[in-house]
Amino acid sequence: MYDDIEDFEPMHDRLVLERIEEPIGPIVLTDAPPTRKFKVLKVGPGKWVDGVFERTVCRPGHIVILPGIAATHPDYETRRYILAQEGDIGAIIG
Repeated sequence: MYDDIEDFEPMHDRLVLERIEEPIGPIVLTDAPPTRKFKVLKVGPGKWVDGVFERTVCRPGHIVILPGIAATHPDYETRRYILAQEGDIGAIIG
């Protein structure tokens, strides 16, 4: 098992994300899609598309929205990290 996020590097257009916990307000919409905010920790270099290398747009420190269930969820110790493809990102918001 890996002890630290520094132990792995994302490949291709994949991103290592850390969930940003949001406070739950007095109204909870149970039918709402699970849109979530994440902080980008690490990014892969990019990917080849039709013979052209496309660099990853997201950068470490960006805050992004990841709609729905679009990523794998590896747990390391008590922290929660997400490994997602850049194409799964709904928006960069910060």
